[in-house]
Amino acid sequence: MRYHRKGFELPVIHPDPRADPGLVAVLGQRFVEAHRRHYGFDLELEPELVVVRCVATGVTPSPEVRRFPEAPGSSQDALVDGEHRMFWDGDWVRAPIYARERLGPGHAVAGPAVIEQEDSTTLVHPGTVASVDGYLNLILERVGG
Repeated sequence: MRYHRKGFELPVIHPDPRADPGLVAVLGQRFVEAHRRHYGFDLELEPELVVVRCVATGVTPSPEVRRFPEAPGSSQDALVDGEHRMFWDGDWVRAPIYARERLGPGHAVAGPAVIEQEDSTTLVHPGTVASVDGYLNLILERVGG
């Protein structure tokens, strides 16, 4: 709230406005008190409500978590033309490029590799395997020692 035509607002909190029949007067009085505490004086102006915020809680159903069946074909079906060069352990290595949307449950990609999707790129380092689980998560694990 603020005084009419003034540029500085102060928050005024009411724990349950729905249950207060004198809500407007209560908010106005709380604003005047907050202004006095903050600035040390009152004005002979009408307070006005500028912004209303509401905090609410509710119960929503849990989303269904769907497990996908094993994908047909192999991860090689997800290869796209071209490759990237990655600098790894002091040397350049060639990394094939895979389209993320073509990788499904059961597919695995051994590094070095690059998995591209619309919103991110995953680098699969040498000695690492990226596999797709039944929930379409991309799991990266080191292989060997």
